[in-house]
Amino acid sequence: MHSDFLFVYGTLRRGSKHPMQQLLTRHSRYCGQALFQGRLYDIGGYPGVIAAPEAQDLVHGDLLQLTSPELLEQLDRYEEAGQDFPAPQEYVRQQTLVLLAAGGQRSCWIYLYNRPVARLRLIVSGDYLQYLAGRAS
Repeated sequence: MHSDFLFVYGTLRRGSKHPMQQLLTRHSRYCGQALFQGRLYDIGGYPGVIAAPEAQDLVHGDLLQLTSPELLEQLDRYEEAGQDFPAPQEYVRQQTLVLLAAGGQRSCWIYLYNRPVARLRLIVSGDYLQYLAGRAS
C-alpha cells in the first residue's frame, strides 16, 4: 500500500523553523490536524512516538499530502530510517491510520521510534509543540 499522506508530530509540524519542515511546506499540502493512537517521548531535542493499544493515548500532529514523490527518500535520510543506516534504525517508516480532527480516518505514513523508551520522558499531553511551550515558560 502506498500513500502520499504523512503524519508529523514533532520538529516537522507547522510553525517549526527547522529546515526540513520548511522543505515540507514547499512540497506538501497541509490537510489539517490529526491524532495518532500512541505515546510520545522526549528523545532529547526532538520527539519519538510509539504505537499504543490504549485509546486514551493520543499524539497530536499535522497531516500533510506530499506533492513530490522524492520527498519520502529525503525524509528517510533525515529520520535515519531504512537500510542505509545501522540497525536498529532510530525510526521506521510505516503505514498507519490517523484520526482527522475534521472527522474520519486517513491512511498515511508515520515515522515510529524504533528503540527502547523505558528511560525516556513521556510527553503526557501527546502534543510536542505544547510540551516545548511549557518548557520555555
